[in-house]
Amino acid sequence: MQVVEQTANRLKFQRISVSALICFVVMGSVGITSFYFALNSFFRPYTSSLTCNRLESTNGNCKLTKASLVWSESQEIPLKELQGAKVAVSESTNSDKGITSNNYFSIILTSNGEIPLSLSKSDDSKKIRELVFEINNFVKNPEQKSLQVQQHEWSLITKMLIGFLTSITAAYCLLFCIFVLRKSAYYIYTFDKNLSSFIIQRKGLSKKEVTVTQHQLQQITQVRVEEVDNCYRVNILMSNGERLSITDNFNSGLENKQEIARRIRKFLNP
Repeated sequence: MQVVEQTANRLKFQRISVSALICFVVMGSVGITSFYFALNSFFRPYTSSLTCNRLESTNGNCKLTKASLVWSESQEIPLKELQGAKVAVSESTNSDKGITSNNYFSIILTSNGEIPLSLSKSDDSKKIRELVFEINNFVKNPEQKSLQVQQHEWSLITKMLIGFLTSITAAYCLLFCIFVLRKSAYYIYTFDKNLSSFIIQRKGLSKKEVTVTQHQLQQITQVRVEEVDNCYRVNILMSNGERLSITDNFNSGLENKQEIARRIRKFLNP
């Protein structure tokens, strides 16, 4: 909280709304996280497939396709370069429980190297082994004219649902943050002897000040620094029994609160 104006007839404080700032940080974090998952849902591949057509025993072509909701990419593999597939295994350990588990993923073998078919590791070894078996069986059986295998990381409906919900959440959080900052980024407290008034206003990023409440200076009976569990705030006590806080809830910083209270008392009773 800072003094923005101090004359013989006018004392003005301004403070950032901590509650609005916290709300902005929390909702902003949720919004950014949701935006990341939304992008991930729309652009990360959710399915991969291998399609092969054999014209002769070693003559033909294969196509490896990976697709997301908004794009797809394909890689041509000549049939003569296809050597088969294998199951790769990696171990992961839960440090808290001390449990080790295996994760499986499929790899296409070609004469030019290995190409991952799986989009992510899976703990379902049966499906991975069945897929690898189909590829190897096609390579070994020259009588089989075609092959089509597919592996899904997510179902299409699940992927679309996640993308839709995270997009809605991200948009809501963004709009909420804009609304909060436009409406109440700052609070302004003015003690004006010319108007004989104590005025509380809020100001957003739109720079427009909106009066929240206005009281007569004569109604102020006491300026007090109150404490709860070593946290402090400055309260203005009114003749009607109302308590008006000019600091954002209870927080630390006793000296600052005492200085604010001292300035107000001196202004009201020079």
